[in-house]
Amino acid sequence: MIASELSLKRTSLPLVMPSVRKDTREILKKEARQVHEFNPLDHLEDHLRLLEHRFNRASSNELIIEMKGRWAEYNVFMIWDHETAMIYTACGLEFGMDEGTHGNLCKLLTLIHNNMWIGHFDLCEEKKIIIFRHSFPLRDVETVTFGQFSDLINLTLQECDRFYPAFVLLVEEGKCPEDAMESVMLETAGVA
Repeated sequence: MIASELSLKRTSLPLVMPSVRKDTREILKKEARQVHEFNPLDHLEDHLRLLEHRFNRASSNELIIEMKGRWAEYNVFMIWDHETAMIYTACGLEFGMDEGTHGNLCKLLTLIHNNMWIGHFDLCEEKKIIIFRHSFPLRDVETVTFGQFSDLINLTLQECDRFYPAFVLLVEEGKCPEDAMESVMLETAGVA
């Protein structure tokens, strides 16, 4: 038999779906609602309120925390995405950037990224700010501890504070990317 004859003789079988008991369907619907309703920012908001931190709940999926760092005051944005089950963290560093610093900033960002394990910095040319970004996956998680949130927030502050002086040296003092990075790495190596 040739292939065309085989395809003509193929018959379609009816698709048989196993029956699902009514109570099983209700349980599945309830679980789906609970997954959809899970929002870790609610838990974080409760803790921030207890600790009397300054924050703003911009929407049900966005929370902005005001944090004092070593070099500046930061606004740490925490965004919950239901679809991907991820918490996205961002923190902007504002400098008086001009058009001439773009190439050097890109080179500095490359040097910085070579010394980072988690997260990254982006250059938002439209708003002329540098943004630290990090995402935290929470698939199949029923709750998030305040310790996990603290780690995420502390990581954000640590990386912003760690590299803030390099950005100042490059953008405001006109240092080359290598010198700006070397200054930061020497300081980091000297801190005990």
